[in-house]
Amino acid sequence: MKVFIRKIPRTSTPYLLKRFVESAMSRRWYSPFGIKGTIKSCVILRIKDPTTGEVDYYGLLDIHPVKAAQAVIQKLNMKRFEGHLVEVRKWHVRSALADRRTQFGKGKEISHEDRRFEERRRPNIVIDTHVPIQTVGVKGFHRQHGD
Repeated sequence: MKVFIRKIPRTSTPYLLKRFVESAMSRRWYSPFGIKGTIKSCVILRIKDPTTGEVDYYGLLDIHPVKAAQAVIQKLNMKRFEGHLVEVRKWHVRSALADRRTQFGKGKEISHEDRRFEERRRPNIVIDTHVPIQTVGVKGFHRQHGD
């Protein structure tokens, strides 16, 4: 199940986001039978609206099994991540082709006038993955020498 984390700070890294989510999945001493989940992928999305110039950052994680993802949503929704209050929810794929109003399997189609013909998200947004700039100290300094 994909989990969507809204309005994360611009300086967030996938590593920090993973640690934030893993804190909700870790077992506690008083609950040794909690659901253990795994994070299959973690991506930070940069969404820019060219008409207003607004840029927002979001986290998208793939967590398995579904029960672990649901527990993460419940535990982390409206919690603070690096000083920002974040909203955590299930990721929904929205497309004009995935219209819930068509009753698949029942042989009924909605009328032509009621059908969606365009993307349901804001128009003209640009979505790309974000790799934050990281500073490297002396401990992580490496030098390559040519032949």
